[in-house]
Amino acid sequence: MWLGFLLFCMIYAPRIGTFGDVMTIWSVGLIFYAWMVGPIEPAGLRKLRGIVLIWLSCMFVYSIAIFLLNSPRELYVPLRVGRIAVQFFGCYALMRLYYRKYSDQMGDKLLLHIFWCVAANAFLMLLMYLIAPFREFIWMLIAQERGRAKRIGGLTGALDSLSVIQAFGVLLLPFIVRQIRGRRILLGVFAGMLLPFSIVVSGRTGAVLLVLVMIPVMILKWKETPRLFLAIILVLLFTVIILAVAEPGENVRSRWDSEIERLTRLITSEKEGGHGTSGGATAKLIGDYKHVWPTSTMQILFGNSRSGRTETNRVKADAGWVVDCHSVGFVGTIMMLFFYYLVLRNAVKGFRFNRNLAVCSILFSVLVLLTHCKVVFLLARTGFTISCVLLLGTLYSRYMSNNDSTIPYPNTNSNDPYYSNRSTNSWCNNY
Repeated sequence: MWLGFLLFCMIYAPRIGTFGDVMTIWSVGLIFYAWMVGPIEPAGLRKLRGIVLIWLSCMFVYSIAIFLLNSPRELYVPLRVGRIAVQFFGCYALMRLYYRKYSDQMGDKLLLHIFWCVAANAFLMLLMYLIAPFREFIWMLIAQERGRAKRIGGLTGALDSLSVIQAFGVLLLPFIVRQIRGRRILLGVFAGMLLPFSIVVSGRTGAVLLVLVMIPVMILKWKETPRLFLAIILVLLFTVIILAVAEPGENVRSRWDSEIERLTRLITSEKEGGHGTSGGATAKLIGDYKHVWPTSTMQILFGNSRSGRTETNRVKADAGWVVDCHSVGFVGTIMMLFFYYLVLRNAVKGFRFNRNLAVCSILFSVLVLLTHCKVVFLLARTGFTISCVLLLGTLYSRYMSNNDSTIPYPNTNSNDPYYSNRSTNSWCNNY
């Protein structure tokens, strides 16, 4: 499970106050370690690496150009591109280690480990919910503003985007349930009960998208796991009821009541607070798309290279498409979407080699694009790691199933701690 721990750190590693971005530091360490271990990859993966390098180079040149052409200048976009590059190659290095360990089982293990990572974060969120000193310590560690701390954001401090990641954990259950055996069954049941809780206390966006995306998943997997879907629905309803009526002490309920009420209003379409407006958050979102676009044609096309979140340049919108139009413009947004085109294209191509991995890649890409309508989520730190892992895992599955002779066989030397218990013949038979 040490690889699962590395994956958890890649997904949920926080920014620690003024210390810096732990995910970037972690990625650099992984790249160095994988370089020491040595390259193990198919030729097709090297092709993807070249495509991504060209894409990142274009993004970097574009980010520098709009940085130089706008005033006042802000390094937000160039730094964001740099973080994306380091994070992608950190995931690239991690997938080398996964292949060394699991070979042809790599795709299934990736889905299982993503699920356990999401479940571990749900447990952390439960501890934050119940234990006030621990919650305060995490908030101090990640320098989260107390004004935004009305919901649980875990290590990342994210809210709506985190709820979508947690919802993806629920969507993974039908695809990994057959891998949970023996003593881990009880742990899996506990994890399945925690996930709906973590969705509700972090934000309603994940709950809404879970309901929408669960429908095609149920159609696809109903015959295999009908009881599992019924259990998920019951646990989700039970979680909402418990959170709505529980009194955990220390005035915790007052912090979460507003979110439960908002979720209830969204479902029942009730008017909010007697102000005569239905669905205040929804009305604000519609207003973002109606009134907060840039007024300059050049800015609509190329952006202004700023985050839109500073005191001197604040975009009064949360919708990701609107914020990105201010920041990188239409051209930059199209360049960002190219990565998800790669994910979807390779998922479709890899469907017949590892169906579960391909379907989960498509599902997560759909979640990213839909969430970006509400908050900034394209190439966001947490979601980008999962997209990279699914993309690279799909490629490994494709080329291993194609009996790609360019993939070096893992070292079966008995002195190698990874493979001391495995024979050369067993590796060859996998191909």
